[in-house]
Amino acid sequence: MSGYTVADEVWLKKDQLSIAVDPKVGGRVTALRYKNIELLTGSEIHPINFGSTLWISPQSLWDWPPIAAHDSQPYQVIKSGAQNLSLEGPVGAGVSVEKHFSWTGHDLLQLDYKLETTKDFEALAAWEVTRVPIEGLAFAPVNPETIKIVFGKVDYQLSRDTLWLPLDSKKPLIEGKVIANGTEGWLAYVNNGLLYIKLLTRWLYSSV
Repeated sequence: MSGYTVADEVWLKKDQLSIAVDPKVGGRVTALRYKNIELLTGSEIHPINFGSTLWISPQSLWDWPPIAAHDSQPYQVIKSGAQNLSLEGPVGAGVSVEKHFSWTGHDLLQLDYKLETTKDFEALAAWEVTRVPIEGLAFAPVNPETIKIVFGKVDYQLSRDTLWLPLDSKKPLIEGKVIANGTEGWLAYVNNGLLYIKLLTRWLYSSV
């Protein structure tokens, strides 16, 4: 990795949409804005759990806290341009992560993640973790038989095989985690009149 540099926060902008990526903090997306309306939570809400990052799955591989090499240690910038950015992270728990950001259309940003392993895994997947304000509505099509509350309490609704998760900051905050198998490869969040959709297209796995 000689010759690579660790850069300050990098902004990528196209039309009304912009994102900030911080190579010094796990190559994490620290801001996502449309017409200056912020969709993500920042470090002012929580000093560690903010923005959008990538962990490896299943969580049984590391329990808690997240692997620093993937979540918070500096990533190296391997390519940077007006419309794209590529980063490479250090090895942690036998896995290193590459992140590639590029604009592919109007209000459409493509994120490609690549996992490279230095040992064999029985099961391994990429897990994108995105933090949003406690307001608005999150939803996704799921297999109802796979819905589980694995921690705390979560007030969700199920209608026509879609899991709806209302978020209301005026209600008492109760920690909880609900999981389910998605059926169409996307999930969405709506707030302030904006619709934010995360769409899974493919994932790469390579062993070295």
